[in-house]
Amino acid sequence: AWAAGFAAANRAFVFDAPILLTAAGTLPGPTATFLAPGVGGDASVAPLITCTMSGPACEEGRQAAGLPPAVEVTASPGTGDVVTPGQTVRITLDQARDGVTFSGSCAAGVTAVDDLRWDVTIPSPVPEVCEVVVAGLALPGGAAQSETFTYLPGALPEGILDRRTLPGVTDICGLAFDAASATFLVAECTDNPDLRRFDIGGTDLGVLAPLPDGGSNDVDIDVITTAGTVFGTAVSPGDLLVVDGEVEAGAVVLDQQGQVVLGPVDLPEQGETVGVAWDPVADQVVELSWDTDTITRVAPDGTAASQLATADVAPGWDTFYGDIEVGCDGHLYLVSSNETGILELAPDGTMVTVHELPDSAATYRTNHAAIAFDDATGDAWLGLNNSGTVVKVPLGAGTC
Repeated sequence: AWAAGFAAANRAFVFDAPILLTAAGTLPGPTATFLAPGVGGDASVAPLITCTMSGPACEEGRQAAGLPPAVEVTASPGTGDVVTPGQTVRITLDQARDGVTFSGSCAAGVTAVDDLRWDVTIPSPVPEVCEVVVAGLALPGGAAQSETFTYLPGALPEGILDRRTLPGVTDICGLAFDAASATFLVAECTDNPDLRRFDIGGTDLGVLAPLPDGGSNDVDIDVITTAGTVFGTAVSPGDLLVVDGEVEAGAVVLDQQGQVVLGPVDLPEQGETVGVAWDPVADQVVELSWDTDTITRVAPDGTAASQLATADVAPGWDTFYGDIEVGCDGHLYLVSSNETGILELAPDGTMVTVHELPDSAATYRTNHAAIAFDDATGDAWLGLNNSGTVVKVPLGAGTC
């Protein structure tokens, strides 16, 4: 109470304003009477209220003076948490405000999600004193308001090479990584109808093209890295395979500008496609169905060249939200939101191993809905269907 009194005395001197008392989180009658109508009975005086004690009393005072409520600012992760390079802090306001600004040693980049939310990217390296300051929250007739969130620098867990939280992305169902341009291509599981691009640092590069049928839970992307033929049409390195397994003709090939090269066409899967990949060794499309757990290799003319039930080689493996990728070694790599590792199969479909993520990476052991190889390193990026986070894990799948 003494500390609050000293702070109030300073404000009273600066603004030539009275100190008003509260009582147990409420306004005593004389205080409420002073605040309304007008301040001290003078309707021409613009009220300015600074609270140093009870939040509820502050809001009651603002209401009595005819002012809007103060802005509530939250951060996820919250103040005091450990953060790592490239991680994103989501800042959320409970009311829209113009002129919101961000500063501090850890505000390396800021992307607006909407009128109420912003994603702040943590720099690399994370500074010893890591702060994100949200300012510009002044209310009409109110004192300037700002919030400071402080974080601790931390290291990536064992088994995780890198991590990015992509701004504005709430969940990931489709993911590709173009090693030539060092960019991510992302399709969300929600109702976002667009295929989006991000650079390696996580900066939003905008929309590349609309997704087939407006997107769905069963959407995926991969980068074609060698010349080949799909449904009788020649495709080139850098073209994109995009598939929506929830529609009959849900597969297209796009060029790097997002223009349609082929499609839409109907892939010859058994069941509902959830993942698609380009095999850089066989120069052909490979697809994965979640409801039948079937892998289908697609011949150049669009027919099924071969099919394999994962239950025959990996009993118990359950593909739900999931994906398939083919490494530069020609091996097949599968992920599933219901599994804690990465299933590796030889080119002929025989079992190789399951690459389990270590317990130290517990946050990232499940919810794998997408996998995308960095062909320059042979490592894999995993996309999580419960957030906008991608993590890089070592696989040694060869380079090409």
